[in-house]
Amino acid sequence: MTTGKAIDITDVSKTYRTGSGPVEALRRIDLAVAAGEFVSIVGPSGCGKSTLLNMVAGLKSKSSGTIRIGEEFVNGPFTNVGIVFQRDLLMEWRTVLDNVLLQIEMRNLRKRDYAERAMHLLDRVHLADFAQRYPRELSGGMRQRASICRALIHDAPVMLMDEPFGALDALTRDDIAADLAEICEEAGKTTIFITHSISEAVYLSDRVIVMSGRPGGIMADISINLVRPRRHSLREDPRFGQHVTEIRDLLEADKDSRREVQ
Repeated sequence: MTTGKAIDITDVSKTYRTGSGPVEALRRIDLAVAAGEFVSIVGPSGCGKSTLLNMVAGLKSKSSGTIRIGEEFVNGPFTNVGIVFQRDLLMEWRTVLDNVLLQIEMRNLRKRDYAERAMHLLDRVHLADFAQRYPRELSGGMRQRASICRALIHDAPVMLMDEPFGALDALTRDDIAADLAEICEEAGKTTIFITHSISEAVYLSDRVIVMSGRPGGIMADISINLVRPRRHSLREDPRFGQHVTEIRDLLEADKDSRREVQ
């Protein structure tokens, strides 16, 4: 991990205007992510995790505060990032390889200049033999691996991932998480990763941000000082279990306090 801020979120809030009145989704979020750092965000459903990620990408507007990626302020869709959503969003009529290269076409770059990189990425996630297959011929895990390659193809310095493994079975998501951790570490990507899985967050991350229920705020910023590269056996390390327990206790305490208020 290198030094320097790659993402700087300062005093950011988000309020939605609805027919029944304003709904405060996020309140005064301050978060800095260093270049090359992998940061996961966990919190209860509805706390604004995905909203925050979409604001970093410039896909949703903020109500107040500032967001910078590198030296640029985010005030609209920010193109120099890779984004992976909960659904893979592959185009069914394109081959796996052509789905990966879609980013290149949309940026008016020459496909032939990126074909070798695309195949290298597919090989890294064990999909090289499926490059000419169509999405309908793939499992859910294979489809999501292809979508990760599509997000990586233009080699953006920042990756934004919104629960990309949420629909996958436990074994598949563990395998993909291991591949993702290795790829991001090798490439030095700055990553914000949204997940509901505490163990997944601890396994992947340099830091885990724990958010409270709505309006979402940051309750804790926990450094995960575990050895890299990460291996599945890391989950048996007592320090791994301690981190998981610490985060779960924070979320349970927040839930209990909200019940008392109600």
